[in-house]
This record gives sequence, C-alpha cells and structure tokens, in this order.
Amino acid sequence: RSGEADSISGINIIDDHTIAITTEDVYGAFFYQIGEQVSIVPEHIWGDVPAAEAHERTDLLHNPVGTGPFKFTEYEPDQYVILDKFADYWNGEPKIDQMVFKPMNAEIGPSAVVSGEADMHQTSSMNPETINMLTEAGCEIQELWWTSIRYLILNNDHPLFQTKEARQAMAYAIDRYGIAENIFYGYGRVENTCYAADQWGTPPADQINPYEYNPEKAKELLVAAGCEYQGDTLYLNGEPVTLDFIHPTGNANVEKIAVVIQQNLKDIGIDVSVTPMEMASHNALCASGDFDMAMIGNGSVDPDMTWIYASDGSSNYENFSDPHVDELLKEGLKYVDQEKREPIYQELAIYLNDVMPMVPIVSWCDGLIIAPGLEGVKAEEEAAYMFANLENWYFSNLAE
Repeated sequence: RSGEADSISGINIIDDHTIAITTEDVYGAFFYQIGEQVSIVPEHIWGDVPAAEAHERTDLLHNPVGTGPFKFTEYEPDQYVILDKFADYWNGEPKIDQMVFKPMNAEIGPSAVVSGEADMHQTSSMNPETINMLTEAGCEIQELWWTSIRYLILNNDHPLFQTKEARQAMAYAIDRYGIAENIFYGYGRVENTCYAADQWGTPPADQINPYEYNPEKAKELLVAAGCEYQGDTLYLNGEPVTLDFIHPTGNANVEKIAVVIQQNLKDIGIDVSVTPMEMASHNALCASGDFDMAMIGNGSVDPDMTWIYASDGSSNYENFSDPHVDELLKEGLKYVDQEKREPIYQELAIYLNDVMPMVPIVSWCDGLIIAPGLEGVKAEEEAAYMFANLENWYFSNLAE
C-alpha cells in the first residue's frame, strides 16, 4: 500500500501472462473485484513514483498507457481525446485507424450522427421522436441495459420508516410503472429487488411482490404501521408527516422522478419538500444520516451487496440493520461457484423485497446511436463493456 514493497505475500508470478493469487479465505466476489476494480499500471512509467504522490503526477495521468487496441495520442481538456490504433495489439490489428472522443450536448448528439459530424453517440433520452429521426436516417440504435437501479433511499432511523409496513407503503404509493413508461419512454424497467431483472441472483418473478401502483393500499399499510389520517393529511404521533427529499443534480430523469415522487406522496397525505444538490454534497449528507429520503443509483456485476445492505456497509445510507440480511451476505461470499452463490442471493432478494429498506424504482437503458456504415459494434451484448471488441469495428462505406 505504501508503494515500497518489492513483493506481496500470496501473489506469485507464473509466467509473463499469468499470476497466482492465494487468499486466506474464500471470497466469492474476488474475481469481480480483481477484474473490475484493480488496475495494472506500467512499471517503467510508475515504478519510481511513490504511491502517496501518484494523484499529483498530472504529467503521467494525462498521458495514460494501457493494454487495449488503441493508444493515447492527444488530450485537450473539455474538447477532445484522440486515440490511434495499436498495430501490435494481441488480438489483432484494429480496423479503424483513429478514434476521437468529444463531449457533446445531449440535445444535439443524435443530430450530429445524422449529419455525419459524429459516428456514434450515447444518449439517455430514448424519446420516440428522436428514435424515429434516427431510424429514418438509417442509424442503428443498440440498447445498453445497465445493472444499476435508481433507488429511493428511506432513512430507516426516521420515525415513519421503522416498520416494514410503512416502507412497503412507499413502494405502493409511487407510480414506478408510470415512471418507467413516461419518463423513460418505455425504456425503463421497474425493479422490485436489489438486482436488475436480467442479473444473476434475481429470483423468479412469481416469488416477489411487484408492488403495483396502489395509493389506497399504501394508506392501509400506513395506518397499520401506527399512522392515522385527519382529513387527507397523514399524522404520526400526533404530528403531520413531512419529509425532506434530497436528490443529486445533473440528471434530467432524476429530476423528473423526484417531481413524480413528491406528487405521489402528496396524494397519500405526506408533504414532501424537494432539495436538489450537487452530487458530492448529496452523498455526504446521505453518509451523515441527516436526511429523510434521498435518491441514488446503485448496482454491480457481482450480486454481493454487502456495501449497501450489511449493517456496517460502507454505503448503507438507509441505516438498515437486519441480522438475517447480514448472515445471507456473509454466506454468499463463502463460495466462488455461481451455482452455489445464486440461491443465497435469490433468498436475499426475496427477503429484501418484503422488508423494503429502500424502494427500487427503475433500471434503464441508454441508446448507443451508430451511424450508417459503422459495423461490428456489439455493445448491447455487454453494456458494461461496450468497447470490448473495439478492434473489430470497421466502416463498410469507405472507398477501397
């Protein structure tokens, strides 16, 4: 960790392309964490840089060296990044000579592909008008479904959210199916567990509660949880229920979801004040526990959710603690084989679907707009690794 060690216990070099790692205990999420969260850096560049000083070396950070089919050539902050092909790439010479990445306003990105200014653009707005325009222009649109889920975080320390009935009421009260259809134009998917529907670990649909939009059911559950109605207003312990709802700025869909949630909860007698804030401030407030409700996106390729749902989880912003959940999370990490782990995580998902520590709202897909003639892109097969086969992309409409 200090950057001074010449070797690390448990890591052995087998050959130029293989290392063996020995751990003290079986850790089920190990392969995911090594593959997704650990980077190998070139010794000939970083070998003499103390680890504590690495973040200060902008001269090196702005000239990255990787192992992919393209190599870094030029970078102009806020304008572009240029990559040139690496002819000696291990999996074959790339068919495209150069890639240029430019930041572009989301409103003009699709039109830029149609006009020929761009060959590809990723959009989070899959509105019908834009899709029709792109289709008529001969563009291909690949759907990038993410494993992340947009959640409404309920602070379980708040007096209202200390029973599962009250938390279930929130799931019934929010028109999540309307959000998926109207805000995401049908390219959102209502989620009812801690996992996206096509992620391994997700239980069969008939084993979970779909929490169809039902304001009257929500009211019944709130009364069962100890609340009462005076007229149309919900009261708890003799006081009208009011909630502060924070959410991060910078995402139009999040802002629209917040408006829907505010109105839906008003419909069941709860007054909600909404406060948008910059992401870092939002997350800091969540970590402090000084909030009523918040919104966050969470997800992982591996189904281990220790960081979110364990009593001591680093991102347990909902302040949820349940011995059964803690035990299932520990059990799921005792095995490496997916066949042994999956039933454990399915049980976890079914249990969380019932106790509802926070409300899963929706997962979503982005659209990858591909210009006519650009071939070989297979991003929708693995949204998390959309550039996985970059060396095989090519233009079929270029003159020989």
